[in-house]
Parts: sequence; structure tokens; C-alpha cells
Amino acid sequence: MPENVEERRAFLQTRVALFGKMLAIISSIFLLISDSSHYLLAANPSVLKRLSDDRYDLIAIALFLVLWAATRRGRLPRPALEMMEAAVSVFACVGYAVMVTRTNAEMELFIPVVAALTILMARAVFIPTSPRRTLLVSVIGSIPAIVATWILSYRLNIQTSIPRGIGPTVYAGCWAGTGVAVATLASRIIHGLEHKVRTARKLGQYTLDERIGEGGMGVVYLASHAMLRRPTAVKVLPPDKMGHQNMLRFEREVQLTSQLTHPNTICIYDYGRTPDGLFYYAMEYLEGVTLTELVRATGPLPAARIAWILRQVAGSLAEAHGIGLIHRDIKPDNIIVCERGGMYDVAKVLDFGLVKEFLSTDPALSQINAVIGTPLFMSPESLTTPATVGAASDIYALGAVAYYLATGSYVFDATSLWEITAHHLMTTPDPLPPEIPQPLAKLVLECLAKKPENRPVGAAALEKSFVSMLDLNGWSQQDAQVWWRDHGEGVVRSRRARTRGAAALEDVGFLRTAAHV
Repeated sequence: MPENVEERRAFLQTRVALFGKMLAIISSIFLLISDSSHYLLAANPSVLKRLSDDRYDLIAIALFLVLWAATRRGRLPRPALEMMEAAVSVFACVGYAVMVTRTNAEMELFIPVVAALTILMARAVFIPTSPRRTLLVSVIGSIPAIVATWILSYRLNIQTSIPRGIGPTVYAGCWAGTGVAVATLASRIIHGLEHKVRTARKLGQYTLDERIGEGGMGVVYLASHAMLRRPTAVKVLPPDKMGHQNMLRFEREVQLTSQLTHPNTICIYDYGRTPDGLFYYAMEYLEGVTLTELVRATGPLPAARIAWILRQVAGSLAEAHGIGLIHRDIKPDNIIVCERGGMYDVAKVLDFGLVKEFLSTDPALSQINAVIGTPLFMSPESLTTPATVGAASDIYALGAVAYYLATGSYVFDATSLWEITAHHLMTTPDPLPPEIPQPLAKLVLECLAKKPENRPVGAAALEKSFVSMLDLNGWSQQDAQVWWRDHGEGVVRSRRARTRGAAALEDVGFLRTAAHV
């Protein structure tokens, strides 16, 4: 299965930079403590002598800083990164070993081993690499420490039960061997987890990059295709919804949505199941804003812009209704406006996850005797008799969306589900503000009629009504282009920051774990 090589290279460079930075900090702290102790205990401290004694520590710190500085920016090829981190690790171990051989202090006998273990185990934790490579680098880095221990113990003529310097050397070798084994095991575990994460992020030919949203029946991720370069949105059914009926509904969602070809309906590219049964589908990625975010950013919209946007939504629904499908969850969050192919304020209807085939007779999937949708935008009949909901329910929801766009407020404000339900069933909506042109205000209230038969007859008729209002206070493609040029980038960037801040590839690991990978 193809992998995102550039992403892995970039991650390695980040970790190498962090490895160099952390070891520079740790080494500096130890050196500071050592020199402070010397000045407190020495009768005649000499700065020059301490600098001479510290030269190998300073060289090691310099190596770590050079590694950090060389890798914190720019783009280095993976072989260069691997060579740099391995060379710095080994040279630092050699430096500490040579430093000890220049002294005659018995208290420094095991410093080379301690330094080597610190460097090599830190490397195993920070650097994502294979266990075999970790074993090789660790063995090479440990040898100078063992040799230095033998040289110093032999010179000091340390006597143990084993003649001359052999005892301390064996002791140092045991610790070094243990450290090598632990570092290799840590690398194996981390490398294995990295492989599992990469596997978890792959669904067919798609690699999940980051979470960007959540719909009625699944979580949506920005993804990249192994061969194609276009960004793609991939929707995954989360584990808490993976019952048999939900799996059937999710699969039916993509099958039904893929039948829709209207330019204002989200386009489905592909769908499938992973070997462990996780269901997903890929669709076009839209770099835009939902109507909720648009109203939050700009306030109520001009009447002509409302007609411009909802005319497109009505066209999308007209096609769906024409082949026997209703959406059931029309709301501002399920409508995105964006720029597509040089056209601005293009509306896209999302999330057919609650779609219902009202011409179907399958009782297991179509006759849903439960309240499904978003209460603030649900029709009275969808609250009382959800199994009989028809296309008129989408008309009511679209009227509620129009009311929200015109006023910046919901049709009914409430603090509980029961209160909002009562309002939809019995309360007449407040009139729209006087600045809203009468034709649009009248059409919105007609859509919000309590009885389905009193609403506009079909989404196609509603589309024609919105088309007739496009000149209300003026809104043209040029107006849309000017707005997107002046405000679009900031609004989209704000949306992207919010979604990415909440997001998470950790979700994917959770999904795969819950799916018993």
C-alpha cells in the first residue's frame, strides 16, 4: 500500500531537530551542575582549567546544537537526516569516552557508559527508525564507553575479584548491553506503533490527514489519494455507530447520494470497506464556509444573496426529490458556499446521512419510526409522524434556513427539545424584519407553514421562486467575486483553524482500535 513518503520525511526531520535540542539542554544542565559543584568545593578554582576540562562536554553540546540548527528548518532528504543523527549520536559517545580517558579520577569511571546510555536511549525514543538500525547505532555507540572504562580502570590499577581493569569493564559492558537491548526494544515498539498509525490512516487508496468535520452518520477527514493530487474528503462510520442497521444505512447513503448529479450536490468519488469492516466513502473536498459560519462572520445576508444561494440548494433538492429521495437534515451547517472553477458563492448540499427513500418499501431501512434531524430546522410532521415524512419536510427546513440567513436568528429560540418541538407544532413564526423585501418574506413564511399542503409545491417550484428574486437589491456573480476577494480568505482561514484545532489523527487510531484492528 503506497505511503506518504514526504510526510514521513518531514516527521523524521522534526524529530531529529527535537532530539538535538533536548540533548543540548540536558548536557548543558549536567555541565552547569558539575562546574557549580567544582567551584563550591575547589580551594583554588581556575576558569581556564575548567574550560580545558569541559572541552569534550562543550564539543558534545555543540554537536547537538548543530544538529538542531541544521534540521529545524528547510527540507533535508531522509538519507541525510539518518546519517546526521547517527553520526552525532556516535561522535558524542566517543567524545565522552575520550574525555574520561584523559582523567585519573575513579569517580568518573562509569561516566562514558552513563553518557552513552542517555544518548542512545534518547535516540530510540525521539528518532522513528527500525529496530535493526537502532541496534547497529547503539552497539557502535556503546563500544567507546566500554573501551574507555577498561583504559581508565587499568590505568588506576583497580583491583577486584577479577584481575586489573577487567572487573569494571565487564560491569560496564553489562550495563551497556542492557541499554542496547532496551533501546532496541523501545525502537521496535515505537516503530510498530508508527506502522499501525500509518495503517490506520489508510482506507483503500486514501490516506487520512486530519479531521475536518462530523455529519449525521460519520466523521469526515481531509485525505489524499495515492495517485491523484486533488484533495479529497473521506467520511468514516465511527465505531459507536457500527451496528448492522447503521452499516446498512451508511452504505445506502453513499449509494443514494452517488445517484445525484446536480452541480450543487456534493460529488461522490468512491466508497469501500476495509478488511476489518470499516466503511468509508470519498467525496469532493470543499474549501469554503457553512452558512452558519457565513452568518456568524457577516451577520444577516442581503435578500438577493439569500435568493442566490437558496436557489442552488432548491435545485439540488429538486433533483433528489425527483428520484424519490429526501434529505431530512437541511440546515445551515449542511450547506457550504465556496468558489468552484472561477464561480463564486457556489452552494453545495452536504450530508445525505439521514436521507430517506420515500418511494421505497423496505421497512428495515426506510420506515424509521424515530425523530431524525436537527430540531431547530425540523418540520412539524417530522416531529410527530417521522415515518410519513415527505419532500415537504425539506421545504420547511429550507424555509427555516432562509429565516436564519435573513435575520441571523433561528425561527424559534428555545432552551429545551420539548420547547422547540412545541414551537414548531403550534407557534407562528415572527414576521421577518421590514428591510426584507415582501416577496422573499412571504415565500419564507409559506415554506414554514405548519401543514405540508400549504407550503410551495415541490423544490423545483421553490427554485423558480428564488430565481425570480435574484435582482432584489442586486446580487451578481461580480458581487460574489468581490466579497470572496475581500472576506473569503479570512473566513475560510478562521474555519480551518477551528476545525483543525479540534481535530485529530488520534481519532483514527481510536476508530481502528474500536474496530478491532
